[in-house]
Amino acid sequence: MKKIYLLLVFFGALLFCACEKENADFLLEDQVQTQMEDGALKGTRAHGKNHYVPFNATFTQEQTDLTGTFPVIYVVLEGEGIATHLGKTSLWVGQHWDFSDPTEPGEGAAKVIFTAANGDKLYAHLDAFNAVELDDYGNPVFAIVWGSGKFKGGTGRFVDAKGSYDLEAYYDFATGESGAHYFGEILY
Repeated sequence: MKKIYLLLVFFGALLFCACEKENADFLLEDQVQTQMEDGALKGTRAHGKNHYVPFNATFTQEQTDLTGTFPVIYVVLEGEGIATHLGKTSLWVGQHWDFSDPTEPGEGAAKVIFTAANGDKLYAHLDAFNAVELDDYGNPVFAIVWGSGKFKGGTGRFVDAKGSYDLEAYYDFATGESGAHYFGEILY
């Protein structure tokens, strides 16, 4: 009887250890799952889980090129600022503007390139409008720009980036001061 009792205790202990190993693996799987979900919420692709995350960027910028003849012009702006998911960022914007109808805001389209500090690039397209305030002599004084666009891939971690954003910007003709704020959502 003692031998059967010892065998039952031995097999019971083996069964207990086997169950504990499964529980240990289960606990490890939960930790990995939590890390995957945290990574996905940060905008990364973690094992097939994709989530759009907020995008926010603010820049100071300056006009570096102006070509064409009014009412159709091409303007290049370059700037620096901070963007979510990119950190310290440089900005390049190449814009085509058409001011043919003086009773309506100018219409424009632009290619936008955000470059993160590590060199990764995020590409975007922008459709915008430009309202220019004139002084008493018809000279431009201040411009307000607004529009919306789409992220169109990039390099590095942004190679498959997509999403959309809105833009609010301004340009002071007297001082040359210019700024822009982008806000929307991105998946990368």
